[in-house]
Amino acid sequence: MWYSPPRRFRSSPNIATAAHQAFHVTLLVHVLFAFMILYSRDTVEAYAPQLFKVGKIHFTPYALIFGIGSTYLFTFLLYVLNFKVMGMNLGHNRLYISDVSKLVIALFVTVLATFLYNYILDVVHYSLYNFEEQNNERPPRNFLLAAWVLFSAQSICYDNKKQQMSIENERLKTENANSHFEALKSQTNPHFLFNSLNTLQSLIDTEPDKAKEYLQRLSSVFRYVMQSKAVTTLREEINFTSDYNSLMLLRYEDSLTFDIQIDERYLDYEILPLSIQILVENAIKHNVLSEEQPLDISIVTEEARVRVSNPIRLKKMPEAGAGIGLSNLAERFRLKWQKEIIISKQDDVFSVTLPLIMKKT
Repeated sequence: MWYSPPRRFRSSPNIATAAHQAFHVTLLVHVLFAFMILYSRDTVEAYAPQLFKVGKIHFTPYALIFGIGSTYLFTFLLYVLNFKVMGMNLGHNRLYISDVSKLVIALFVTVLATFLYNYILDVVHYSLYNFEEQNNERPPRNFLLAAWVLFSAQSICYDNKKQQMSIENERLKTENANSHFEALKSQTNPHFLFNSLNTLQSLIDTEPDKAKEYLQRLSSVFRYVMQSKAVTTLREEINFTSDYNSLMLLRYEDSLTFDIQIDERYLDYEILPLSIQILVENAIKHNVLSEEQPLDISIVTEEARVRVSNPIRLKKMPEAGAGIGLSNLAERFRLKWQKEIIISKQDDVFSVTLPLIMKKT
């Protein structure tokens, strides 16, 4: 089998593809023909009697050049014709041509072209070698070659169509994933805003002075939140989380502690914005905080990951929220990088581990 389509087509098969295929087919045909001359003279004499005269081979460089050139031109034109037929597109407002119909048309064109080519060869051969009559018992020539060209051209067109469909499907998947990702990301800012305003409202009612300080710090936090970044660095996310933590400490004072241990090697790795903050917020929302038993939230890096953990001391009635934190975060990592977050409950400790992505250079 001699079928060697290029690895990737930028568009539908074209003249360059036809030239590429015709070269390989012509090479194969003449290599096989040379072996036949050496090992099966009777077959060759029946196929091409013009090469033999008075019991010996009549072979010249001109005959070789003509044979190679004519075979190449024939296969090249057949590939071009087949590609044109299989690439026919009459538009949405005209008659639709199915692949089966295109195959029938391609078969008809190939057979017609082969008959015409054989006729031209007969005229040339009999004029060059002065044969007085045609050998009617000679087997049909070039139809096997034409059949192979038809088969390989159809295979190339099928592979190209399959590849284009695959590229189109991937493009649609990417667009859908991006749309979904942006929709999920757009939920995060209202989610954070909702909880921050609830906290501010409670402070205004109980501790107005703290509410003013809280509002000042909240403004700097929102400068980060309102950025339209798809990704951020761990350095920026930790700085933002530290600002957010200061807001929580302002509210909960000695009922809350933080242990942050970040390996400097990972500071320039990428992560989703607000991802660590969401985990801190969830820990505060779902667990009991008291001065007797402060909630200790740990943020540490380990092997290109960042883990946020806290002891499990669940509230009987957690604070109200939008209810989209962890599921939103997991889906965003999945859509952006095809990475999974790790959620663990072990030895009365709840932890979520987020992947860190090395920046592409």
